[in-house]
Amino acid sequence: MLILFCLGLVNSFLFFGDILKDYAMIGLIIYALKNLIIRFRSIALIVLFLLTIGCLLFIENDMKNVGSITDLVKTDSVFLANFKYSIYLNLSSKYYLVCYHIQMLLLVLTGFYAGYFGINKTYLWCFKRPLYNFWSYLMADGMILSFLFLFHSHISTFGSVLYFLHILFFSIWYMTGFSMLVRDGTLLNKILSKIGRRTLTIYFIQNLILCSIWFLSSKQISQGLIINSIYFLGLQIGILLIFLINKSFLKKSSWIENLWRKLAAGF
Repeated sequence: MLILFCLGLVNSFLFFGDILKDYAMIGLIIYALKNLIIRFRSIALIVLFLLTIGCLLFIENDMKNVGSITDLVKTDSVFLANFKYSIYLNLSSKYYLVCYHIQMLLLVLTGFYAGYFGINKTYLWCFKRPLYNFWSYLMADGMILSFLFLFHSHISTFGSVLYFLHILFFSIWYMTGFSMLVRDGTLLNKILSKIGRRTLTIYFIQNLILCSIWFLSSKQISQGLIINSIYFLGLQIGILLIFLINKSFLKKSSWIENLWRKLAAGF
């Protein structure tokens, strides 16, 4: 986890929204409390879920007070601006420091339970058949998104709660659906397992490309590239296509993962 945290610090120069540092800290928490969270799975999920809702309801979203990365790019290099902004978010925004990280803790814990107990015993309510779980969470997520779309102008603090529920339900139905598609022995499993073992490398390449575009752009970042979910999705799909088309690249592209294993083996 310490090595992952250090990799996150390096990545913070490439992308201000780095999540590796957060995963490392959350990983240490889960490791330290592993026996308790395994023994009291339902209680841990309920307490953390209610705590997340409470934080979202009673902690004001003050992220606008942090400013914008576009302001930092005007005076610093894009690399330093990325790093500074990631630090400012944690030091200057109570909402980001508390609400963002406690939501991530719940999502990571859900993923941990999925790996330890199996995907169908991960959440608080479930059916015996995975397909029923998939459709129940998908429909619940659809209703939340519809409510957000129709009444977004009339939603204030409660909107943060609904958005959190959307992310949680989306994560569950996505994991459930994906587990049904990718089963041992299938072609999709063979393809995606190779890519999955290179997730860290793909993440770094994505951020390196993004930062390079900012650095080489002749325009100011505020006037040039617009960062949104569609752009990230397109970038990720492009990287995955390169991985799939270029087999030699797929075989030799685990350098970050290999470095991580070698460093971890030394401790």
